[in-house]
Amino acid sequence: MINLVKFFFCGIITALLFPPFFLFPIGFIIFPYLFFLIISEEINNNKSLQFFYGTIYGLGLNLIVLNWIKEPFFIDSNTESISFVSYFLILYISLYYGASFFILSFFKNNFIKLILIPTFFVISEILREKVFFGFPWVTFALINSSNYFILNLTYYLGTHGLCFLTIFLFL
Repeated sequence: MINLVKFFFCGIITALLFPPFFLFPIGFIIFPYLFFLIISEEINNNKSLQFFYGTIYGLGLNLIVLNWIKEPFFIDSNTESISFVSYFLILYISLYYGASFFILSFFKNNFIKLILIPTFFVISEILREKVFFGFPWVTFALINSSNYFILNLTYYLGTHGLCFLTIFLFL
């Protein structure tokens, strides 16, 4: 139970990297902590719980970052009653983090996991964009949108390359 709280709050603190907060230095603390949570023995032994922990991490992240998603339902009085649908979208997006954590649980070498965490986060972003939505809901390139010098790297790396670089530098 304490691990669920750790992953949930880890997701909430990760959300503070995104707009409008832009607490960029906190990424150098939260991503290594997330890495040590993932490689800990008590978590790493149970592969089915890895999916659940990843989903809880995604819920913590997406509940803060996508808190605006319910607002369009309140524009019309006819759609106010279905505003709960926005939470299903948040849960769906969080399932991609669960899948990333589940796939990471099959790798035993910690250095490989260190390289694959940003890789799987970027792959899950690409799948989220291409499979059902076509819109990048939460991309880690947004973290750099307040820094014009780093944002210029998008021209050379693309948004997904900048996502990978950002997460990799945090780790």
